[in-house]
Amino acid sequence: MRHVARKSLVTVAATGGVLVVAGGSAFAGSGATAEVTDSPGILSGNTVQAPVSVPVNVCGNTVNVLGALNPASGNECANEAADDPAAPTATATTEDSGGIASGNIVQAPISVPVNVCGNTVNVLGVQNPATDNECSNTTGSGPTAESSDSDGVASGNIVQAPVTVPVNLCGISVNVLSGENQALGNTCENTTGSAPTAQTSDSDGSGGLASGNVVQTPITLPVNLCGLGVDVLSGESPVSGNTCENGVSAPPVAQTPGTDGPGSTDPGSTGPGSGNVIQVPVTIPVNVCDTPVVVGGSESPVTGNECENEIPAPPVAQTPGTDGPGTDGPGSGNVIQVPVTIPVNVCDTPVVIGGSESPVTGNDCVNETPQTPETPQTPETPETPETPQTPETPETPQTPETPQTPETPTGHTPYTPTGNTPEAPGAPTPQTGGPGEPVGELAQTGESLALVLPAIGGLLLAGTVLYRRARAAA
Repeated sequence: MRHVARKSLVTVAATGGVLVVAGGSAFAGSGATAEVTDSPGILSGNTVQAPVSVPVNVCGNTVNVLGALNPASGNECANEAADDPAAPTATATTEDSGGIASGNIVQAPISVPVNVCGNTVNVLGVQNPATDNECSNTTGSGPTAESSDSDGVASGNIVQAPVTVPVNLCGISVNVLSGENQALGNTCENTTGSAPTAQTSDSDGSGGLASGNVVQTPITLPVNLCGLGVDVLSGESPVSGNTCENGVSAPPVAQTPGTDGPGSTDPGSTGPGSGNVIQVPVTIPVNVCDTPVVVGGSESPVTGNECENEIPAPPVAQTPGTDGPGTDGPGSGNVIQVPVTIPVNVCDTPVVIGGSESPVTGNDCVNETPQTPETPQTPETPETPETPQTPETPETPQTPETPQTPETPTGHTPYTPTGNTPEAPGAPTPQTGGPGEPVGELAQTGESLALVLPAIGGLLLAGTVLYRRARAAA
């Protein structure tokens, strides 16, 4: 009986009792477009738009009861409303619908993009990771409304109340009596469309009583539940490297121009209580991120996760009045802006009961308001450079003076010796003697040598005698 029960348990763990959600489901929204013209009267030509968009991604999750070895990894799910011709947008135009409570526009598009992605839920499960899954939702553009030539009583007004609730449930590991079920490297992102835009205009002025006003109350509730680990009597199920991000659209824009002087064709909103703008954007970004809950568990760290919600900049409103009556009149041309922002971060807050070794480190939770770029300063006009001076003409070099002729030295005239001028040597006189006779000069030379040679011989002899005596004496 015990053997049979063991085989049954193995069969359940391998086949039944396992639910792996690896696909995605999406619900696309619908667009709303309306145009009303030439509908004067009472309660005529009004437009009410309330498109609802709920794009949902349930992707890359693994849910296991008595299961093992059932990973969910590398899945991608996306809802791209920007490419969807039936995206949840609202566009309305009313024209020439004057009267009582006519030509008004009410827009309340609702968008709830949801990502349930990269999660692992286990009861008596082992080695069921959810890794590297990606989910993204991109909602359509914000509502656009324009009301013109709708003067009267409470006519030509625009009310816009878009509601956006982007939600990310991503990178969450829930374990009961389980282990080794990681949630790693998952990414969830919701990107909302453009902000609501409203414009009331009238070439003759949206005059009347309480006409041509704009009320905008966009409500945005971005929520991130990301990088969470819940372990009851479980262990070794880390949650790390997950990213959750909600990108909020730009602020709402409203314009009720008034420049309608005599003969002008520019828009204007004249009359008591007309041409006003009321903007009350409400944003409540919530991050519940990097918060492990451990009851009797261990070794399930939560590290390196990122949660971010962007907060839109303040709303933009314009009610110009130049060149004439413009938005003149009692209680006209006013702007009321009440942006409400409540950012909430529940981040890096471990809850441990009877557990251990489940650290929370290196996580990042941010609610960020985009900064308005500074107006660039006007560059200074560069100074005009001075005109360079004309260089002076160089002087012509002077002609050098002609050197003076040296004076003839004065004084005594050098002495010129006087006397007999030596005669020029003559040619030698040939000898007339015969061949055996001595010549006179050669004979004289022979006599001189006869006297000198004996004298030299005597000197040598005397020197030799003196040398020998000196040596003998020594």
